[in-house]
Amino acid sequence: MISCKNILFNSFLFFFIFINQSFASTNMCDDVYESLRTNGKNLELFNPPLIDEDRALYGILWDEYLDNSGEFKFVRDRNNNISIFSVAWNSPNYDIIKSEDTISKINDQLVSNLSSDEINNILADYDKLSITIQREVNNEIIEVNKEIEKTLLGGYVNVNPTLRINAFKNINIKESEYTINYNLDTYWEDKRFIKIIRNVYENNFGPISEKIEQHKLENPDYSNNYLVSGIWCQLTNDEFLKENLFIWSPDLKFINLVKKDIENSTKEFFFQYEFYPDGEEFVWIKITENAEAIFTSFVDFSTFPFDKHQLEFILADTQSGADILSIGTDQFTEIPITKQIKQKLHEWNIPEDKAFIKSYTHIDTYGSTFEGIKTYFSIERQSGYYVYKVLAPIFLILGICWSIFWLDITRVESRLTVSIVCLLTLIAYNFVIDENIPKLSYMTIMDQIVLSSYVFASIPTLISIYFTFQHQKNGAITFKNEERLRFYGPIIYILVLIFIIFLNVQDNSSTNSFVSGLVNY
Repeated sequence: MISCKNILFNSFLFFFIFINQSFASTNMCDDVYESLRTNGKNLELFNPPLIDEDRALYGILWDEYLDNSGEFKFVRDRNNNISIFSVAWNSPNYDIIKSEDTISKINDQLVSNLSSDEINNILADYDKLSITIQREVNNEIIEVNKEIEKTLLGGYVNVNPTLRINAFKNINIKESEYTINYNLDTYWEDKRFIKIIRNVYENNFGPISEKIEQHKLENPDYSNNYLVSGIWCQLTNDEFLKENLFIWSPDLKFINLVKKDIENSTKEFFFQYEFYPDGEEFVWIKITENAEAIFTSFVDFSTFPFDKHQLEFILADTQSGADILSIGTDQFTEIPITKQIKQKLHEWNIPEDKAFIKSYTHIDTYGSTFEGIKTYFSIERQSGYYVYKVLAPIFLILGICWSIFWLDITRVESRLTVSIVCLLTLIAYNFVIDENIPKLSYMTIMDQIVLSSYVFASIPTLISIYFTFQHQKNGAITFKNEERLRFYGPIIYILVLIFIIFLNVQDNSSTNSFVSGLVNY
């Protein structure tokens, strides 16, 4: 079997091999479409295909991974037994085997002594198997001997979507929305197409067996992973609808989509038939969509203006259940973030230059489960604007407010005027801050800083009034206390700010720098 790791490479190689052969001529593709219309109903092309049949034998989806050589290997436990990922609900073995079971013996042979290739050969050669299952029951491992029958029921459709972000148009964190231009490639294998398209190929180029022999003679050093030849056809969405090709395709939708620019979006369909030196044949179907859309996700403002968010793109098929469709992420676990993507991120930094992909399970309002993927990456607010244009003026105002203790204690009216004006100025600054975030039911770091500043701006007013009366009774003590306030008041304020930031923010480089700046100040 050709590994998924080589799909992209072979796709590019495919194009260059046939660029001089007119392999996808209009006439030949027209023959493909006509043949699909003629045979599509009998082959039930409108139903989902059973992809991964060789790995869904016995109605079981084996727990596997791609090794460095591009071959599928069984996942094994510490005893070298193989694991079961899931069992198809309509398989006769559904009540026999459970997810997370391990198989220790197959036909009286220890699994630990068998290679992945040897196990695959046994699965392919026998219609019935005698197996020994190891299962955890009440924290104990028990062994159960069972017989299972070969079946292809419930073979998963393995759909592989790839999201590429071309550029950010806008990031409006206040509204929890962001606009992107994206490209979505969705491809899957459908073996039902093979015979149809092969006949078209052979009518134009002759038997594929002759092509394979010629290929081996011309390329004796090529491995079986290098394709020989094939057909490649492309249709726009309008052309696809005009051809009346009623074939199955996954209904992938963005769960967190707000609005999409449908008028300027494009969609294309690709049919790719290919065969290899070992005689294996594949038909890959791909849908490519390019569009601009607005997305939304949960935003936590508690660390504003030193906040860090995850922008999410949640993709799931809401029509085919998880027992039919499997969405693969094994090829693309991360996507590079290019300069073009970053060009609109004026207020934001991307800590890692990658977008990460992980599996996602979508549960609708009726409790149905659907497969999906989640693409996300982190953005971090550039807090310099708020430090220099909001926080720095606040500190300056607080400094002016506490400077009243350098005024003569008898000038109480001047002291009160300065302190009250400073307090009113701080209140005005609060309106500037509110323009950048929504109305929240919780306090942000900025709110805590501003509230603390209110308190420290009010203290000089209250103390001035109190000291005025105390001065009349004992002037010497009053002067001594004022000297202490000139020194300790600002220090206590700075310590409070540092405590607030450290209490709310962790692992944020910009915040650490800001705190260092406060300490130096």
